[in-house]
Amino acid sequence: MRNTLLTPTEKEEIAKVYKETKLSQADLASAYSVSRTTIRRALHEHGVVEFNTEASSKERSFLDAIKACGIESVSRLREVLTKGVQC
Repeated sequence: MRNTLLTPTEKEEIAKVYKETKLSQADLASAYSVSRTTIRRALHEHGVVEFNTEASSKERSFLDAIKACGIESVSRLREVLTKGVQC
């Protein structure tokens, strides 16, 4: 991967190619020698994709389990995780 940022022209080109072809974000990342995250950011800047900030079902299940154990603080969560304390 290269250490430089994408140019505005490259970002625009990536957005166009992504909309008009079936190339994946991984394919574009490989073609431009950047990370998939860099591609996703470029696509987001051009309104092609949105970032998902919603919790996944696995994340919601994990949060529900934490709440069910009565873990209300980060320090208690760390205790459970590091010491293997059962909740």
